[in-house]
Amino acid sequence: MASMLLADHGADVIKVEPEAGDWARSLPAFAFWNRGKRSVTLDLLDEQDLSTLASLVADADVLIATDADDVLRRIGQADDGAPSRLVTCSVSGFGRVADQVEGRPYEGVVAAGTGRMTGLDALSGAPAGRTDTGPVFTAAPVASFGASQLAVQGIVAALLQRQRTGCGQHVATSLLEGAVAFVMRQELSRGVLDGASISPITHRGIALCFLTAECADGRFIQMCARQDRHFQDWLRATGLAHVLEEDRFRHAPLGIATLDDVDELEGLLQNAMRMRTQAEWMQVFSTEFDVGADPFLTPAEFLAHPDMVDNGRVLELTDEVLGRVRQLGPLVHMDDTPASITTGAPRLGSTDPAADLWRNEPLPLPAPTEDTAARRPPLADTVILEVAYYIAGPFATSLLAELGARVVKVEPLDGDPYRRTGLQSAKFLHGKESLTLDLKHVDGQRALDRLIDRADAVIHSFRGSAAERLGLDAPTVLARNPRAVHLYAASYGSNGPQRDRAAFHSTPNALSGGGFKQAGLGNPPVNDSYADPGSALGAATALLFGLWARELTGHGQAMETTMLVSTGYIHSTDMVLSSPEAPFVVADAHQRGLSARYRLYDCSDGHVFVAAAQESEWRALLSELGIDEAGSLDGDAVQEAIAAALAAAPAAQWVERLRAAGVGAAEVYPHGFDTWLERAGLLAPASHSCFGDYWRLPPKVRLSGSDPVFGPACGPGEHSIELLRELEFAPEEIDAMVDGSVTSTDS
Repeated sequence: MASMLLADHGADVIKVEPEAGDWARSLPAFAFWNRGKRSVTLDLLDEQDLSTLASLVADADVLIATDADDVLRRIGQADDGAPSRLVTCSVSGFGRVADQVEGRPYEGVVAAGTGRMTGLDALSGAPAGRTDTGPVFTAAPVASFGASQLAVQGIVAALLQRQRTGCGQHVATSLLEGAVAFVMRQELSRGVLDGASISPITHRGIALCFLTAECADGRFIQMCARQDRHFQDWLRATGLAHVLEEDRFRHAPLGIATLDDVDELEGLLQNAMRMRTQAEWMQVFSTEFDVGADPFLTPAEFLAHPDMVDNGRVLELTDEVLGRVRQLGPLVHMDDTPASITTGAPRLGSTDPAADLWRNEPLPLPAPTEDTAARRPPLADTVILEVAYYIAGPFATSLLAELGARVVKVEPLDGDPYRRTGLQSAKFLHGKESLTLDLKHVDGQRALDRLIDRADAVIHSFRGSAAERLGLDAPTVLARNPRAVHLYAASYGSNGPQRDRAAFHSTPNALSGGGFKQAGLGNPPVNDSYADPGSALGAATALLFGLWARELTGHGQAMETTMLVSTGYIHSTDMVLSSPEAPFVVADAHQRGLSARYRLYDCSDGHVFVAAAQESEWRALLSELGIDEAGSLDGDAVQEAIAAALAAAPAAQWVERLRAAGVGAAEVYPHGFDTWLERAGLLAPASHSCFGDYWRLPPKVRLSGSDPVFGPACGPGEHSIELLRELEFAPEEIDAMVDGSVTSTDS
């Protein structure tokens, strides 16, 4: 996916495959992951083919491999200390802790082995009312998507730095770090938090806002009434507004006093929602009341959704194997330098390795400089203005802050609303300077305008009319600052019937098919929170694409990402449709996995996840378990035979045997992902007056030419005075702004 995104945006990508081809050619999603590329087949045990590979690498700008250092050693181009123009990128399974973990790092293996399949709740893919504590299969391949985005971000950042230094460098990330990028609701607390921790009753109230509601026709709607006014509109739409007159419900949804009262209100809402069909409710919510709500759809329905189509996020390409294929379009819309997606995946070996391969001219570079020795981060000279709330925009800029960008966060006087989650919000505030402003006041607008004038990039998440009122729309920003990279981190997008509706993480999970895939066969669909950080990763990639385009063109442009398309990319395995009857594989009814060869199994103690994705692994699994007649058994019988065999011994013993046989396997870590990260030594201690003591997540991308930047989390208005001074407001003007509640300080 990483190299596909680069190909979408103009890179000449040559895919090197063994003579038998990439094993993933058997998957429909190969047509998506490899569009726009060319294929060369090489035998890396053959000296002549190694020489061909060496020639390719010598003229390349970027090399992407599981282990780029190993590739360079094979072709005799290992680092000898001399400056190189090549940017290399390695995408591994476990990154910095690879020496602690063995085996084939498939998505499920990484997730199970690090605790991502334990402790799930109603906001992270478990069914409502779940009471057992066993592991739950996580169907959304967030680690793989995350790694792809982090790889692209690191590559583009390294290319930007190369334009200044003349030198390439090594970029490294992993599926583990991709999974780390999706840590959202974990608080990572350390010691006493003095009330900053979110309470169980508040958590239950949040879950109520994201109710999965069954309708009169048996179909389901995902509610997302996260803000108070949206929740109140939902009560009015369902004829339940009168409950707000009762003292116990007056401060719903997050201010209800007891869990029993929350349960009662949920029952009232569930009963009310069963009074109309899904289509009738969607008509009510989209035209009469401002309530976030979306139908649960399949991937085929998602790719026909008007907001996907109207925003140009769906296209058809001809694939040599599958024929005409409907699939996702560009991750980011760019007004001036749009993606160009015209060809499907290449036929195996369709490019002659003996030919003069590269089509693009190499970029002119300055002579290598000593700047590389200073280890300045790649975005050290980049200023980003963030006027965005909750997660997608704020987390995107946090990722770029780790790469050295200076991020100024403008927020209301009472702070970004997501701060109400307490310590959960800290991870999206790191490395920033906070300026609180009343943007409806003339002085607040003056300050915003001066920030726009100085910014290299501007990101906001306001729907169209609100952005225009605040002067944050693309025409206004680019008129003031033509060199600015302007990104609208949208929900549905600027076009389409839902463009002015509110949306949260639950929206794309429902629309993309994720709610059905995670819930399992025959079960009601479920909610999951991955779409928020996934959208942030897509927005961070977009910002870097915009900065790279500016490097080449000299000017900024308007860009847009949407929560819908970013989530579609997460579910890319289901987003390739060659016919209306294309299969949609969901988890089994017990939420254990996708098939007998890729699922959770019980052992005599604990659980093991088995990933036998390739045919050779599948045969090895059956052989190791003594199941020789699998060809005569149907899927259920094979699964039962595997389950019976694995139940006879401890999980650790099976993992050792299966890994030795070449099968992907992991013992399920039972204590949760945050605990695993702490025990693996990947968390760093942090402290802030607003949040107390907590653990900080590790950097998501590692660059050989610089260290990550670990700026502290910002309190609301913590930097208001200094920033206003920098913006050339006089001391008396600043005092008046504080006294008039146009800005605030953290004191």
